[in-house]
Amino acid sequence: MIKIKKINKFEFLLSKIHNKNVLHVGCCGRVKKLDIKSEINNYLHKFIVDNSNNGYGLDTDKDELQYLKDKGFKNLYFGDAEKISEINFDIKFDVIILGNMFNYFPNPGKFLNDTNSLLSQDGSIIITIENYMTLKTIFKYIFFGRYPDFYHHCFSVNKNTLVTLVNKSGFKVDDYGYIFQGPDNFLIQSFRSKIANKITQLFPNSEKYADGYVIQISKN
Repeated sequence: MIKIKKINKFEFLLSKIHNKNVLHVGCCGRVKKLDIKSEINNYLHKFIVDNSNNGYGLDTDKDELQYLKDKGFKNLYFGDAEKISEINFDIKFDVIILGNMFNYFPNPGKFLNDTNSLLSQDGSIIITIENYMTLKTIFKYIFFGRYPDFYHHCFSVNKNTLVTLVNKSGFKVDDYGYIFQGPDNFLIQSFRSKIANKITQLFPNSEKYADGYVIQISKN
């Protein structure tokens, strides 16, 4: 049984992508981070390109893909991730990273198996995903009636249901971590969020309330 542990997301990913051919699905995200000096090195796709052997990107936002191309990024593909097995990449990948977009898809088991078909032998899939059950979101709901703003997701997971979903889709968990660094949609994590995270980590089993999870899986 893989034990879930507290991690720094970028340090975790560095150990997985070094000298590897990597595909980043959902590579655009907050592209404007590239224009902010204090945030440029926190932009996930730049980190992947800088630290892998070959970094590829896939997204459906033509404008943001063009923005990345104008910034000098290469190996960028426009396409629908739900039809990922139909996209003609020129290589097989050692690692495929699903960056905070795994729960957008109505059939995650099929999506994982289609994604797996693009991997080289012994390749793996890494999923980064936001946790909807942080203490911050729970308190906002209790005191202000604000339901977690994940309306664009097809489903939400916690640390246990994510493992169940992965296992039932025919995969096994190779490594698993949780983060208290703020979700990716924050350009800069607010002071209040940082304080809330420090308080949260004083609670037993605080990993249940982490900002997000990073899980590495491979086919059984």
